Amino acid sequence: MTKKSIKGNIIQIQETEKTEEGVAIPILPELEKILKKYKDTERGFPQPISDGKLNEFIKDICRIVGKKADKSLSEIITHRKKLAGGEIELRTEPLYKFVSTHVGRRSFATNAITLGIPTEFVKKITGHKSDEAFWAYVKIKPTEYANLTANAYQQKAEQEAIRLKKLTEMEGVK
Repeated sequence: MTKKSIKGNIIQIQETEKTEEGVAIPILPELEKILKKYKDTERGFPQPISDGKLNEFIKDICRIVGKKADKSLSEIITHRKKLAGGEIELRTEPLYKFVSTHVGRRSFATNAITLGIPTEFVKKITGHKSDEAFWAYVKIKPTEYANLTANAYQQKAEQEAIRLKKLTEMEGVK
């Protein structure tokens, strides 16, 4: 990405490596702060580093944060991973060792859905073509689905109440 990738408040990538399709990513306040820091540099972005190095830095940060604030990042967990041929690999290590850019991508997709952003919008940002591939990324617990549904009904009820109030006020004006 370069300064030319920024079009207003959107980053446009002409072609992604995996899907070979373009994506447009909104520049949210957190990213805007970073871009301001680098706006006077030639690239307009932080200096790129390899995925491996970035993942090492992410693990280091999570390890440090885990020691200082959120003990859950230091907890020992057993991680199951399905390997080719159907074999299951079990790894028991501190949670921070499993954090990576890929986890961030999955978290974005899950958080966006729980915020109520339509699935098709999120898929356009993540670059997923199929629903099957996309929903494999999103990890929402059954209780979260229940809460999302309850919130949607509550919002609909509030909107209907506002609509009825406006209609009543308009009738009173006649």
